[in-house]
Amino acid sequence: MPALFETLKYGVFFFAAWFEGPIAMTASGFLLRLGHVELWPVYTALLLGDLAGDTMWYFLGKKYAHTLIKKYGKYIGIEENIVTTIEKAFERHHHKILLFSKMTMGLGFALPVIIAAGAARVPIKKFMLSNAAGQVIWTGILLAIGYFFGVFYLTLNHGFKRLSLISGVIILLLALHGFGKYIKKKKLYEKL
Repeated sequence: MPALFETLKYGVFFFAAWFEGPIAMTASGFLLRLGHVELWPVYTALLLGDLAGDTMWYFLGKKYAHTLIKKYGKYIGIEENIVTTIEKAFERHHHKILLFSKMTMGLGFALPVIIAAGAARVPIKKFMLSNAAGQVIWTGILLAIGYFFGVFYLTLNHGFKRLSLISGVIILLLALHGFGKYIKKKKLYEKL
């Protein structure tokens, strides 16, 4: 099984990033710190996986968002005039909106922003350029977070090993001391 994972691991990271990018990126940074993956292959797999997922949502927004909003928008408080306002904002500021959304993970609204970009018919080249620019930075940041938490884990793990060793020695010394007292007390008791 480990040999199979070794062969397919970067493909696994691609699909993990497609479905859950931030978690996959942070975990990959941790695995990078532990030496289980190499930087450029994992970075590329994560980057492409997350961009593939975003592109899928973009096209779903482009194809279905208007139909769904016309049909169900009134139930969730989205009216046609709001959609028109969003489309105008994307026409003027699509690069800023997409870059900010990617860099902040949309403040919880990354997916709706990507779908809205599709619904606003932002040209695919502009969408990909803006999204990829943010993705390059965001993937690096999350890999770095995982990598440096890996240092924390290794330091903590090393600290626990030392603490365990010191605790074990102290417990052993206390046990020997207690056993010695017990023997002395028993010999003293036998003498009486």
